[in-house]
Amino acid sequence: TEALGVYQKAVQLNPYYWVNHNALGTAYSNRGDYDKALQAFQQVSVLEPDIVAGYENVGNMYLQKGKYQESIPYFQKAIQIQPYFSTYSNLGTSYFFLKQYSNAVEMFEKAAALNPNDTGMTVNLADAYRGSGQQDKARTTYQHAISLGFKELQTNPQDADVMIEMALSFAKIGNAQQAQSFIRQARGIDKNNVSYIYSEAEVNALLGRSAESLKVLREALEKHYPAEY
Repeated sequence: TEALGVYQKAVQLNPYYWVNHNALGTAYSNRGDYDKALQAFQQVSVLEPDIVAGYENVGNMYLQKGKYQESIPYFQKAIQIQPYFSTYSNLGTSYFFLKQYSNAVEMFEKAAALNPNDTGMTVNLADAYRGSGQQDKARTTYQHAISLGFKELQTNPQDADVMIEMALSFAKIGNAQQAQSFIRQARGIDKNNVSYIYSEAEVNALLGRSAESLKVLREALEKHYPAEY
């Protein structure tokens, strides 16, 4: 809350500096307030129409709100300006949730090619293979993601984002013990991160722990995780 107030003050003092709006949008997003984050990021695009940040972040907010079709033009615009791996990944995610799996595979393959050592990129690609029915390819790619995750944790043992990706990967190849271990570690690092709470619900669902999954999902919704997503 204190940080949010600082960013709000910064925007009041200099409303024409895009970085202030971007920081405010990020603060709102981290709190799960995607509507206010969307407004802040839209202002970034107004102030600086030739940089990626505004378009990608607006696309991300539509993605978080479950408005996948609306996110696509913003990601495409961002890629036209600068083809970052993260933008390809986000566009792939939109296609994935629209069940356009061939498009998702194409975008995730581009993302993974640009950033081959990133655990999250590799998990996204595995998910797309899984969605498109390429089960053997998916399993191999999840296993590769887990290997990358262990390497990333050697560099930063407290990287909760990587732990989340590893937990999901272990759950998707049926290793319940490791999946639960990594999701617990990630939640222990950041107990209030609403995305991590949702990921715990997802891990439980993948492992067939329906009651536990519903309990955690309820917690995520109470903390404003978007129901549409």
